[in-house]
Amino acid sequence: MSEARLFRRSFDALPEIFGFTEAFFARQGVDREILTAVDFVVEELFTNMVKYGAAADPGSEVRIEIEAVGGERQQRLARRRG
Repeated sequence: MSEARLFRRSFDALPEIFGFTEAFFARQGVDREILTAVDFVVEELFTNMVKYGAAADPGSEVRIEIEAVGGERQQRLARRRG
């Protein structure tokens, strides 16, 4: 099972991103400690995409996909041009 969503490339999107990951992990019954670690990584990657990519591509969005594969979870972040 996977879910994906687009977020505007802005620090203001972080609460929405955390809500997205939290809802997915709750539906999957994943331990909250794992969610905290995943949110940390997603925040770091997203922050880098905002800081170093927004000036060159201000209309872009970031697509975040979370996938449950067996007992593991995979996250992907990708830039989407506006």
